[in-house]
Amino acid sequence: KMSKSKGNVVSLDEAVSKFGADATRMATLYLGPAELDAEWDKDSDKVFAGPYRFLERVWRMTQARTFNRDWREVVGAQGFAPSDVNQKLARKTHQTIQKVGGDIERFNLNTAISALMEMANSLSSWLDATKNNADDAQTQAVYSEAVETMLLLLSPFAPHLSDEMLERLGCDKSAYETSWPVANDDVAREDEITVPVQIN
Repeated sequence: KMSKSKGNVVSLDEAVSKFGADATRMATLYLGPAELDAEWDKDSDKVFAGPYRFLERVWRMTQARTFNRDWREVVGAQGFAPSDVNQKLARKTHQTIQKVGGDIERFNLNTAISALMEMANSLSSWLDATKNNADDAQTQAVYSEAVETMLLLLSPFAPHLSDEMLERLGCDKSAYETSWPVANDDVAREDEITVPVQIN
């Protein structure tokens, strides 16, 4: 909600010129559930700065390693060692596909964006953990799958950045001409879960 009496009226044209259309769109969708009212922060830069920084991180992470366009062949041909960091990133990738797809269908756009931010955190940790193993074929394939998937899942919220990065990675089609990623339930499944039990 914006109100002249509260002095929190913001021209989104100014936000677009300062932060870009993608960050502006993400900021407004991330405010909260679509069916509820949200109070607009008087300091509008705070509203847009977080999504803007997130998109900058995505930009950097999608160029951090060598992208293998044929990652599907490598991922399908090799298994994972138990508790492998690659397995953890692959699991997070497929869990994010499930979460974002389900949230979009339910119109929970703010939680879909939150899931993408969690995936970016996982990818960032994975990049640190695999610094010394960057040239391994499986490592490249898992990274490539995660990056391509993240850009496709991000495309409804940040279409300009997503298409720009997909083009830079050598993809022939825009996100809107590409099939939505399909989650592999076996890859997404956790090996262990914690079940709380209360007695009396």
